[in-house]
Order: sequence, then structure tokens, then C-alpha cells
Amino acid sequence: MCEQLMRQFIYQFDGTPKDFSEIEYLFDLLFDKTFVMTSKHGIRSNLSDMKRMFTSDLEKCTNISIIQCRRICFGTIECEIRITNDEIDKIEHIVCSFEGEKIVRAQITNEFDTRTYFYDMDMFNLVERFKLPLFGTSWDDVDEV
Repeated sequence: MCEQLMRQFIYQFDGTPKDFSEIEYLFDLLFDKTFVMTSKHGIRSNLSDMKRMFTSDLEKCTNISIIQCRRICFGTIECEIRITNDEIDKIEHIVCSFEGEKIVRAQITNEFDTRTYFYDMDMFNLVERFKLPLFGTSWDDVDEV
């Protein structure tokens, strides 16, 4: 049930403008009053910080999509999400701990900006080196790199 509720909450961030009051009932069902989230840099956020963050995300028409979400042990879910709007495009890996049906703790274990990630990983310039030849030519016609 808790995983379904979390998915339902995330699906509300579909890139369309919304007011937080439209999803506040899901927020209250999902997050415990003692909720604490820790970023990968050690910054801790409480429930009111999360409300402010989600309100801002809704105002910016943020789209949050689930890449993967799975139960890794009793009361713990691992989730990888992509967050996009006009300002950001990033992927976050989050581990959430549940007590009953509510999230009590969340830890962002990894996050990276997708706009620079693929270029940073391309240290050998493979994108340019292995582009397909133009239509009508073959690899035999391509000069060696």
C-alpha cells in the first residue's frame, strides 16, 4: 500500500501547473509527522521543508518520473526518479523507510544533473568518434580516427 501511495503522489508531478492544496491530502497520507530527509551532502529537511519544496515544484510545473521503484527489504523502498523543469534536469536515487503506511525517513544517496552527466562520462569523446557515417556511405569510406 505504501509503495502505491508513493507512486500516486509522484504521478501528481506531471508538468502541469497545480496548487499544493490539490495534493495535500496525499502528502498527509504519505509522510509521517516526524519525517526527516537527509540529502547526500548531509542537509536535513523536515515536513515543513518538504511542503515548501513540493509547493515550489508544482509552481514550476515540475515533471517527476519514476525510473525504478522497488522494495529492498521490509519497510524500505529504493526509488530512482528524474526531476525536470525549466531550471533543472536531474536524477535522484532515494531510499525511503516506512513505519506502518507512512514515510518516516528518506535518504538521497545519489543525484546528478543529466544535462552534464552524459558529456562528463564521455571522456574519450565517443559521441563524436562513433557517429554513424552519412546516408549512402559505408564504414569503409570513413577515414580512420
